[in-house]
Amino acid sequence: GKINAITDMQGVMKTVAEFQRYFFSPLYMFFSDQDQKNSSQVVSYLYQGGTSMPDRDYYLKDDAQMQKIREEYVKHIEKMFVFCGDKPEDAKANAGKVMQIETELAKSQRSRVDLRDPYKNYNKKSIAQLASETGIDWNAQLATMGVPATDSIIVGQPEFLVTAGELLK
Repeated sequence: GKINAITDMQGVMKTVAEFQRYFFSPLYMFFSDQDQKNSSQVVSYLYQGGTSMPDRDYYLKDDAQMQKIREEYVKHIEKMFVFCGDKPEDAKANAGKVMQIETELAKSQRSRVDLRDPYKNYNKKSIAQLASETGIDWNAQLATMGVPATDSIIVGQPEFLVTAGELLK
């Protein structure tokens, strides 16, 4: 119901932010934790998200096992759309769109090895800078999530959020 009621990109982003409040991570992952460079402070973090399979290799690796996993994943998505009330032909088309979007997001995600590098994954950005780089209204996102006003966020994978912003255009 709520998702089907979305009519524009502003509605998409509001829903993304609302889902973050329930620990879902559509489009990106948001959380608060101790600052990795100053443990006496708690700060906000943004990390890559928006995909359902474990990591980018599930979308991009071209071996037989990963191809089979992707085929089964699309079948699963299709079944979930039918379960939620879509006609079978619409469910098939929607499942293909989901896979296409998630694959595009996966292309800009960091590998498991790169995600282990604490220096590479610590990029403090002002809200204005982040909005400029991604085209996303982060003040609105944070307000919808119920996050107190802040001047900066630690961004784990800036290139991912740039890609996410581009997909929203």
